[in-house]
Amino acid sequence: AFPLQYIEEVTKDFEFGFLGSAIAILLLFSIMTWFIINYLTRPIQQIITAVKPYQEGVSPTIPQIYLKPENRSDEFGKLASTLNSLSVKIRSHIESLTSERNEKEAVLESLVEGVIAVDNQNNIVFANTMACKLLNLKQSSILNEPLEALKQPKCADLVRMCQSDEKVMTDTLEIKLHGDKRFFDLVAAPKKDATGAILVLQDKTEHYKLIEMRKDFVANASHELKTPITIIQGFAEALHDNPDLPLETSSEITSKIVRNCIKMTMLIKDLLTLTDIEHIPESRLLETDLLDLITTVKSTVQDAYPDADITIHADPEEYYLLLADPYLLELAFNNLIENAAKYSPPPAKVDVTLTTENDRLRIEIADQGYGIPKHELENIFQRFYRVDTSRAKKVGGSGLGLSIVETIIAKHFGEISVQSEEGKGSTFTVFLPTKRDV
Repeated sequence: AFPLQYIEEVTKDFEFGFLGSAIAILLLFSIMTWFIINYLTRPIQQIITAVKPYQEGVSPTIPQIYLKPENRSDEFGKLASTLNSLSVKIRSHIESLTSERNEKEAVLESLVEGVIAVDNQNNIVFANTMACKLLNLKQSSILNEPLEALKQPKCADLVRMCQSDEKVMTDTLEIKLHGDKRFFDLVAAPKKDATGAILVLQDKTEHYKLIEMRKDFVANASHELKTPITIIQGFAEALHDNPDLPLETSSEITSKIVRNCIKMTMLIKDLLTLTDIEHIPESRLLETDLLDLITTVKSTVQDAYPDADITIHADPEEYYLLLADPYLLELAFNNLIENAAKYSPPPAKVDVTLTTENDRLRIEIADQGYGIPKHELENIFQRFYRVDTSRAKKVGGSGLGLSIVETIIAKHFGEISVQSEEGKGSTFTVFLPTKRDV
């Protein structure tokens, strides 16, 4: 028999040994389990790590998932392959949408019309460069802002009306930009499914200005014709009602009738000329020697103003050739040179200088006449405009001469400008393209 104390010690040692072994086995099992779980879940962790940026919106697509070779044939491999295939399709779809969006933006940016898009809350989500230019606004100041950011209540009202009525609406807009009137045609159309609307602005300034010019032209022409007609009618009635008038009085009345008939004839002739030069057929453009043409004009004006000293300055060895309608171009320079002689104290001195400058013909008509007041210079090419001086009124005219000149020069792809100082004379400068530049 063993002593009790010995048995207790042996039992105690056994318990400690068993407990230590159990702890060691448990620890070893835990480590093995961790490795096994880590090995088994590593593919899913790789997949989660790859998908997470896409899920959080950090990445536009799911990046390619690369698993170890031993995992590529199991269920995780199939899942990774499916996600990789989906990623390729998403990337392709995004590239297609981006390309389509860029194409649409390029088309919208190339339009001469302004285009503005709003969402269903009437916040501006798109505005092309032309829209900002037409309304004199910065793109950054209106994007994601309410319609009121356009600073044009009519635009905002039209967009809201088209959405409420669910149909295309049109209107016109008149604004002042840098001191000038601008006219726009507006078209507002609702998007499908009430997702917003599109506003299109078409710049019709030239069209509306042309309409205004035509109205003014008709009104001015009517007024200019009415005056001589009224005078002629009055004097004709006087002759009719008083057949026994003295010969001297009758002769004076008759001369006034003739004078106003001539004035009316000149006005009608100028009006017809203006109509004619609006459309110059190509067949009328001929090779023209400008020096010969101006020499002919000088001779014509010299006959009307024999005391005038008209001098042409040109290089005799230079060719001043251009494509032109000789009749109309002669009419233009006849107007300019005759005006220089007409609005100068006799004997008038007129210098006509021909030079070439940057492949263009430069013609200067300078006089030492009465000159034009500075505040009237910007208006002298307007139709029916006359310089408001006593000398100009005494000389008379239809008020269409310089307008005809400017139109003829423009139709020949040229430019005309004037410098003048009252009491010191005027210089008209004309640029015309040479024959090879037309």
